[in-house]
Amino acid sequence: MASISADSVDLLLESFNSKVKNVIDDIAPVKVSKTTGRQKSCWRKSTAVQSMKRQCRKAERMWRKMKLEIHYSIYKDSLHAFSVELATARQKFFSNLINSNLNNTRTLFATVERLTNPPSKIIEKVVFNQLNNYLNSNGYLDNFQSGFRPHHSTETALVKIINDIRLNSDSCKISVLVLLDLSAAFDTVDHNILLERLENWVGLSGMALNWFRSYLEGRGYYVSIGEHKSKWTSMTCRVPQGLILAPLLFSLYMLPLSQIMRKNQIAYHSYADDTQIYLALSPNDYSPFDSLCQCIDEINSWMCQNFLQLNKEKTEVIAFGSKEEVLKVNAYLDSRGQTTKNQVRNLGVILESDLSFSSHVKAVTKSAYYHLKNIARIRCFVSSQDLEKLVHAFITSRVDYCNGLLTGLPKKTIRQLQLIQNAAARILTRTRKSEHITPVLRSLHWLPQTNPRKGIRGANGEFLGRADEEHSVVHHENPIGMTEDFPS
Repeated sequence: MASISADSVDLLLESFNSKVKNVIDDIAPVKVSKTTGRQKSCWRKSTAVQSMKRQCRKAERMWRKMKLEIHYSIYKDSLHAFSVELATARQKFFSNLINSNLNNTRTLFATVERLTNPPSKIIEKVVFNQLNNYLNSNGYLDNFQSGFRPHHSTETALVKIINDIRLNSDSCKISVLVLLDLSAAFDTVDHNILLERLENWVGLSGMALNWFRSYLEGRGYYVSIGEHKSKWTSMTCRVPQGLILAPLLFSLYMLPLSQIMRKNQIAYHSYADDTQIYLALSPNDYSPFDSLCQCIDEINSWMCQNFLQLNKEKTEVIAFGSKEEVLKVNAYLDSRGQTTKNQVRNLGVILESDLSFSSHVKAVTKSAYYHLKNIARIRCFVSSQDLEKLVHAFITSRVDYCNGLLTGLPKKTIRQLQLIQNAAARILTRTRKSEHITPVLRSLHWLPQTNPRKGIRGANGEFLGRADEEHSVVHHENPIGMTEDFPS
């Protein structure tokens, strides 16, 4: 048996370690990352604050262990005392910082910035609430603007429009609806014009107006690709859609637009940057269409002056009424250079000339069954609670969207939505097709689609009541929330 020297063992061990290290480096290479722990504020390190914190933790542990009311009261008192001591220490820290830097303006400005600049979203929310309350109390908001307002939605906008169209049909009139499309509306809002709206149309002045000026101005952007950056460019327009104030500011920017429709006696309704204008035509009397064309021209001119762009290629026109009259109106509009359609999509709902909503129901049915098929595939892997959330997120939300518009439709059309609901209920409860569905729907507290009025659902989707128990907005002379009328 050959002997192995100590040097040979060391060489073999070194070779083994080297090879193992190479294998580990290939599988899990070492990566260096810097971790910066969040340091405690200086005032939290004081002896008094630390002592009060220890007492508060001790009282909390005792309460969680004993579960007695007396210990809970002691814990609340300790927590209050700790909060008071922490606020006192914080105030003392900044007071000493200011007194020791009375001649150092840079430190003073940085300190003030630190104290007066909490998270921007909180400030935006406070300003939004104050501005919104001011606008509502003084009646500055447009009554026919449903975007981003309490108790308004795409459904209230569509209900108002469809209600007016049906009233025109009851009067044997034809309705012409024009869907105006704006290109990148939020990105082209001019800051100077917006400030002028706030000052002259809304009545802001002084500190309030200066706050909005500082809020809008001084913004900029640059393009970064790898280690290369472009020059910083200041922004003179755009209200970013991610900001809380952006939708409200855009609505104020569009305030003068309503005067154009009122002047030309054209009915309208808006949801954010989606504006719909419409008018009624008597059979064989198409003279009001001249006012509509003039209104569109004035709208286009106003938008050019305010740095907005009306996308004429995506602007759609559709006529509603009897089939014979609609064909006549379409022929007349085509002669005037206006291309009409028999079907348009408005705020997520497909509208047809006869208001049958058959295409909309068909689209909802196709989408819902697609998602139901996917949900059925994974129901074995998720809990019943999670499965119910998926059904409400992908199915119920689609079936219930703007279902107030479906009131009065034939049962044949509504039955297609009912079948979707039945299928969703069977998947959710694992009910066989041979079993009756009515008890299942009742156990889930789901309102049948045969009565397509909006229901109020709880956090888990259970039906809590009908939204129309107090108000009815469909096919009424003055729908809820619509305080003005236009000649038709």
